[in-house]
Amino acid sequence: MPRVIRAFNRTVRHIAPDITIHFRAMGAMLIAFSSWKGYSIFEAHLARSHSNHRWLYPLMERKTDAIVCLTHADAQNYPHARHIEVIPNFTTLSVAHKPDYSSHTCIFLGRLCPEKNPLRLLRLWYRIHQLHPDWQLHIHGTGPLEHEVKNEILQLGLTESVHMLGHTSDVQQAYLSGSILLLTSNAEGLPMVLIEAQESALPVVSIDCPYGPSDIIQNGKNGYLIPFTDDEAFISAVDNLINSPALREQMGHNAKLQSTKYNKATIIRRWKDFFSSNENTTRRRI
Repeated sequence: MPRVIRAFNRTVRHIAPDITIHFRAMGAMLIAFSSWKGYSIFEAHLARSHSNHRWLYPLMERKTDAIVCLTHADAQNYPHARHIEVIPNFTTLSVAHKPDYSSHTCIFLGRLCPEKNPLRLLRLWYRIHQLHPDWQLHIHGTGPLEHEVKNEILQLGLTESVHMLGHTSDVQQAYLSGSILLLTSNAEGLPMVLIEAQESALPVVSIDCPYGPSDIIQNGKNGYLIPFTDDEAFISAVDNLINSPALREQMGHNAKLQSTKYNKATIIRRWKDFFSSNENTTRRRI
Protein backbone atom coordinates (compact mmCIF):
# COMPACT_ATOMS: atom_id res chain seq x y z
CA MET A 1 0.00 0.00 0.00
CA PRO A 2 2.80 2.52 0.66
CA ARG A 3 4.06 1.82 -2.89
CA VAL A 4 0.56 2.53 -4.24
CA ILE A 5 0.40 5.85 -2.37
CA ARG A 6 3.85 6.90 -3.58
CA ALA A 7 2.97 5.97 -7.16
CA PHE A 8 -0.31 7.87 -6.92
CA ASN A 9 1.34 11.03 -5.61
CA ARG A 10 4.07 10.84 -8.26
CA THR A 11 1.55 10.35 -11.07
CA VAL A 12 -0.78 13.12 -9.94
CA ARG A 13 2.10 15.59 -9.60
CA HIS A 14 3.16 14.69 -13.15
CA ILE A 15 -0.35 15.11 -14.61
CA ALA A 16 -1.04 18.24 -12.52
CA PRO A 17 -4.84 18.03 -12.82
CA ASP A 18 -7.00 20.99 -11.88
CA ILE A 19 -9.27 18.73 -9.79
CA THR A 20 -9.15 15.13 -8.62
CA ILE A 21 -12.28 13.28 -7.52
CA HIS A 22 -12.00 10.35 -5.11
CA PHE A 23 -14.57 7.94 -3.75
CA ARG A 24 -15.01 5.05 -1.31
CA ALA A 25 -12.39 3.91 1.20
CA MET A 26 -9.53 3.81 -1.33
CA GLY A 27 -10.21 7.41 -2.30
CA ALA A 28 -10.34 8.44 1.36
CA MET A 29 -6.95 6.82 1.93
CA LEU A 30 -5.35 8.44 -1.14
CA ILE A 31 -6.54 11.86 0.02
CA ALA A 32 -5.44 11.25 3.59
CA PHE A 33 -1.88 10.34 2.51
CA SER A 34 -1.53 12.56 -0.54
CA SER A 35 1.46 14.90 -0.80
CA TRP A 36 0.49 16.96 -3.83
CA LYS A 37 -1.12 20.42 -3.69
CA GLY A 38 -4.01 20.19 -6.16
CA TYR A 39 -7.71 20.63 -5.45
CA SER A 40 -9.34 17.39 -4.26
CA ILE A 41 -12.97 16.36 -3.94
CA PHE A 42 -14.24 13.31 -2.08
CA GLU A 43 -17.46 12.04 -3.68
CA ALA A 44 -19.33 10.21 -0.90
CA HIS A 45 -21.20 7.80 -3.15
CA LEU A 46 -21.90 5.57 -0.17
CA ALA A 47 -23.20 6.99 3.11
CA ARG A 48 -20.40 7.34 5.66
CA SER A 49 -22.07 5.05 8.20
CA HIS A 50 -22.30 2.30 5.55
CA SER A 51 -18.69 2.59 4.37
CA ASN A 52 -15.79 0.26 5.05
CA HIS A 53 -12.63 1.45 6.83
CA ARG A 54 -14.34 4.47 8.36
CA TRP A 55 -11.22 5.13 10.45
CA LEU A 56 -9.75 6.75 7.32
CA TYR A 57 -12.54 9.29 7.01
CA PRO A 58 -11.50 11.79 9.73
CA LEU A 59 -8.07 12.07 8.08
CA MET A 60 -9.62 12.57 4.65
CA GLU A 61 -12.26 14.98 5.93
CA ARG A 62 -9.70 17.41 7.33
CA LYS A 63 -7.46 17.28 4.26
CA THR A 64 -9.80 17.31 1.24
CA ASP A 65 -11.05 20.62 -0.14
CA ALA A 66 -14.67 19.54 -0.58
CA ILE A 67 -16.98 16.60 0.01
CA VAL A 68 -19.95 15.89 -2.25
CA CYS A 69 -22.74 13.81 -0.69
CA LEU A 70 -25.81 12.26 -2.27
CA THR A 71 -28.15 13.31 0.54
CA HIS A 72 -28.50 16.10 3.09
CA ALA A 73 -28.62 13.56 5.92
CA ASP A 74 -25.25 12.08 4.96
CA ALA A 75 -23.79 15.59 4.69
CA GLN A 76 -24.36 15.94 8.44
CA ASN A 77 -21.85 13.11 8.97
CA TYR A 78 -18.91 15.35 7.97
CA PRO A 79 -18.79 18.08 10.66
CA HIS A 80 -15.14 18.97 10.00
CA ALA A 81 -15.29 19.30 6.21
CA ARG A 82 -14.08 22.56 4.67
CA HIS A 83 -16.93 22.54 2.18
CA ILE A 84 -19.97 20.26 1.74
CA GLU A 85 -22.07 20.00 -1.40
CA VAL A 86 -25.14 17.79 -1.90
CA ILE A 87 -25.55 16.55 -5.48
CA PRO A 88 -27.77 13.49 -5.98
CA ASN A 89 -27.58 10.86 -8.68
CA PHE A 90 -29.54 11.37 -11.87
CA THR A 91 -31.93 9.01 -13.63
CA THR A 92 -31.83 8.26 -17.33
CA LEU A 93 -35.37 6.88 -17.19
CA SER A 94 -37.79 8.98 -19.22
CA VAL A 95 -41.45 8.03 -18.94
CA ALA A 96 -44.06 9.68 -21.12
CA HIS A 97 -47.04 7.67 -19.91
CA LYS A 98 -48.85 7.61 -16.57
CA PRO A 99 -49.61 4.53 -14.50
CA ASP A 100 -53.14 3.17 -14.42
CA TYR A 101 -54.24 4.64 -11.11
CA SER A 102 -57.27 2.35 -11.08
CA SER A 103 -54.96 -0.69 -10.93
CA HIS A 104 -55.32 -2.68 -7.72
CA THR A 105 -51.60 -3.39 -7.62
CA CYS A 106 -48.77 -2.28 -5.36
CA ILE A 107 -45.22 -2.94 -6.49
CA PHE A 108 -41.84 -3.54 -4.90
CA LEU A 109 -38.77 -3.24 -7.12
CA GLY A 110 -35.31 -4.06 -5.83
CA ARG A 111 -32.91 -6.74 -4.62
CA LEU A 112 -34.25 -9.28 -2.18
CA CYS A 113 -31.58 -8.65 0.45
CA PRO A 114 -31.47 -7.74 4.16
CA GLU A 115 -30.95 -4.02 3.41
CA LYS A 116 -34.24 -3.87 1.47
CA ASN A 117 -36.06 -5.89 4.17
CA PRO A 118 -38.66 -7.60 1.95
CA LEU A 119 -39.71 -9.84 4.86
CA ARG A 120 -40.98 -6.81 6.76
CA LEU A 121 -42.89 -5.76 3.66
CA LEU A 122 -44.60 -9.13 3.52
CA ARG A 123 -45.63 -8.93 7.18
CA LEU A 124 -47.07 -5.48 6.56
CA TRP A 125 -48.76 -6.67 3.39
CA TYR A 126 -50.46 -9.44 5.37
CA ARG A 127 -52.25 -6.74 7.37
CA ILE A 128 -53.02 -4.69 4.25
CA HIS A 129 -54.39 -7.79 2.49
CA GLN A 130 -56.86 -8.29 5.34
CA LEU A 131 -58.21 -4.78 4.70
CA HIS A 132 -58.12 -5.02 0.89
CA PRO A 133 -58.23 -8.65 -0.27
CA ASP A 134 -58.77 -7.58 -3.90
CA TRP A 135 -55.35 -5.88 -4.08
CA GLN A 136 -52.10 -7.56 -5.12
CA LEU A 137 -48.42 -7.02 -4.44
CA HIS A 138 -46.00 -7.59 -7.33
CA ILE A 139 -42.36 -8.16 -6.36
CA HIS A 140 -39.79 -7.39 -9.07
CA GLY A 141 -36.31 -8.57 -8.15
CA THR A 142 -34.07 -11.41 -7.07
CA GLY A 143 -31.44 -11.79 -4.39
CA PRO A 144 -30.09 -13.80 -1.44
CA LEU A 145 -33.39 -13.70 0.47
CA GLU A 146 -35.45 -15.09 -2.39
CA HIS A 147 -35.94 -18.47 -0.69
CA GLU A 148 -36.95 -16.83 2.60
CA VAL A 149 -39.38 -14.53 0.80
CA LYS A 150 -41.08 -17.47 -0.91
CA ASN A 151 -41.36 -19.32 2.41
CA GLU A 152 -42.82 -16.23 4.11
CA ILE A 153 -45.45 -15.89 1.39
CA LEU A 154 -46.46 -19.52 2.00
CA GLN A 155 -46.45 -19.16 5.79
CA LEU A 156 -48.65 -16.04 5.66
CA GLY A 157 -51.06 -17.56 3.16
CA LEU A 158 -50.40 -14.86 0.57
CA THR A 159 -49.87 -17.02 -2.52
CA GLU A 160 -52.95 -15.54 -4.22
CA SER A 161 -52.07 -11.97 -3.27
CA VAL A 162 -48.28 -11.72 -3.71
CA HIS A 163 -46.60 -12.49 -7.03
CA MET A 164 -42.83 -12.82 -7.41
CA LEU A 165 -41.96 -11.70 -10.93
CA GLY A 166 -38.17 -12.00 -10.74
CA HIS A 167 -35.68 -9.73 -12.48
CA THR A 168 -37.09 -7.38 -15.09
CA SER A 169 -35.26 -5.82 -18.03
CA ASP A 170 -38.21 -3.48 -18.68
CA VAL A 171 -38.07 -1.26 -15.61
CA GLN A 172 -40.38 1.35 -17.13
CA GLN A 173 -43.15 -1.19 -17.64
CA ALA A 174 -42.65 -2.48 -14.09
CA TYR A 175 -43.31 0.99 -12.67
CA LEU A 176 -46.33 1.55 -14.91
CA SER A 177 -47.85 -1.81 -13.95
CA GLY A 178 -48.89 -0.64 -10.47
CA SER A 179 -50.49 2.37 -8.84
CA ILE A 180 -48.42 2.49 -5.59
CA LEU A 181 -44.77 1.71 -4.89
CA LEU A 182 -43.73 0.37 -1.47
CA LEU A 183 -40.28 0.52 0.15
CA THR A 184 -39.34 -0.93 3.55
CA SER A 185 -35.54 -0.69 3.46
CA ASN A 186 -33.40 -0.78 6.57
CA ALA A 187 -30.81 1.42 4.86
CA GLU A 188 -30.19 3.16 1.54
CA GLY A 189 -27.61 5.45 -0.03
CA LEU A 190 -29.93 7.31 -2.36
CA PRO A 191 -32.75 4.97 -3.45
CA MET A 192 -32.96 5.19 -7.24
CA VAL A 193 -36.20 3.25 -7.08
CA LEU A 194 -37.88 6.30 -5.48
CA ILE A 195 -36.42 8.68 -8.06
CA GLU A 196 -37.54 6.42 -10.90
CA ALA A 197 -40.98 6.03 -9.33
CA GLN A 198 -41.29 9.82 -9.30
CA GLU A 199 -40.33 9.97 -12.98
CA SER A 200 -43.06 7.37 -13.56
CA ALA A 201 -45.65 9.53 -11.72
CA LEU A 202 -46.06 6.82 -9.12
CA PRO A 203 -46.96 7.65 -5.49
CA VAL A 204 -44.81 5.89 -2.90
CA VAL A 205 -45.02 4.78 0.70
CA SER A 206 -41.53 4.45 2.15
CA ILE A 207 -39.92 3.82 5.52
CA ASP A 208 -37.80 6.82 6.54
CA CYS A 209 -34.56 4.86 6.67
CA PRO A 210 -31.05 6.30 6.53
CA TYR A 211 -30.43 7.68 3.94
CA GLY A 212 -32.33 9.18 1.02
CA PRO A 213 -36.11 8.81 1.34
CA SER A 214 -36.40 12.06 3.30
CA ASP A 215 -34.59 13.90 0.48
CA ILE A 216 -36.97 12.58 -2.16
CA ILE A 217 -40.39 12.31 -0.49
CA GLN A 218 -42.37 15.33 0.61
CA ASN A 219 -44.63 13.64 3.11
CA GLY A 220 -48.27 13.85 2.12
CA LYS A 221 -47.49 15.53 -1.20
CA ASN A 222 -45.76 13.05 -3.49
CA GLY A 223 -45.96 10.08 -1.14
CA TYR A 224 -45.79 9.09 2.50
CA LEU A 225 -42.62 9.04 4.61
CA ILE A 226 -43.10 6.66 7.54
CA PRO A 227 -41.16 6.72 10.84
CA PHE A 228 -38.73 3.81 10.87
CA THR A 229 -40.48 1.60 13.45
CA ASP A 230 -44.11 2.64 12.89
CA ASP A 231 -45.85 -0.29 11.19
CA GLU A 232 -49.29 1.15 11.92
CA ALA A 233 -48.47 4.40 10.11
CA PHE A 234 -47.24 2.43 7.10
CA ILE A 235 -50.45 0.40 6.92
CA SER A 236 -52.56 3.52 7.38
CA ALA A 237 -50.74 5.34 4.57
CA VAL A 238 -51.21 2.46 2.14
CA ASP A 239 -54.86 2.20 3.21
CA ASN A 240 -55.37 5.92 2.45
CA LEU A 241 -53.96 5.54 -1.05
CA ILE A 242 -55.86 2.34 -1.77
CA ASN A 243 -59.12 3.99 -0.75
CA SER A 244 -58.66 6.96 -3.10
CA PRO A 245 -57.70 6.68 -6.79
CA ALA A 246 -57.90 10.49 -6.91
CA LEU A 247 -55.27 10.76 -4.16
CA ARG A 248 -53.03 8.32 -5.99
CA GLU A 249 -53.29 10.39 -9.16
CA GLN A 250 -52.68 13.69 -7.34
CA MET A 251 -49.61 12.37 -5.53
CA GLY A 252 -48.38 10.84 -8.78
CA HIS A 253 -48.78 14.20 -10.53
CA ASN A 254 -46.81 15.91 -7.74
CA ALA A 255 -44.13 13.23 -7.98
CA LYS A 256 -43.73 13.79 -11.71
CA LEU A 257 -43.25 17.53 -11.14
CA GLN A 258 -40.63 16.80 -8.48
CA SER A 259 -38.75 14.38 -10.75
CA THR A 260 -37.17 17.16 -12.83
CA LYS A 261 -34.69 17.68 -9.95
CA TYR A 262 -33.13 14.34 -10.84
CA ASN A 263 -32.89 14.41 -14.62
CA LYS A 264 -29.46 14.10 -16.21
CA ALA A 265 -29.19 17.66 -17.55
CA THR A 266 -30.05 19.16 -14.15
CA ILE A 267 -27.49 17.08 -12.24
CA ILE A 268 -24.71 17.60 -14.82
CA ARG A 269 -25.34 21.35 -14.63
CA ARG A 270 -25.01 21.23 -10.83
CA TRP A 271 -21.63 19.47 -11.15
CA LYS A 272 -20.44 22.04 -13.69
CA ASP A 273 -21.56 24.89 -11.45
CA PHE A 274 -19.76 23.28 -8.53
CA PHE A 275 -16.52 22.97 -10.50
CA SER A 276 -16.83 26.56 -11.75
CA SER A 277 -17.40 27.89 -8.24
CA ASN A 278 -14.05 26.42 -7.19
CA GLU A 279 -12.12 27.49 -10.29
CA ASN A 280 -10.36 30.48 -8.71
CA THR A 281 -9.38 28.49 -5.63
CA THR A 282 -8.06 25.72 -7.84
CA ARG A 283 -5.89 28.08 -9.87
CA ARG A 284 -4.40 29.61 -6.74
CA ARG A 285 -3.40 26.28 -5.29
CA ILE A 286 -1.91 24.54 -8.33
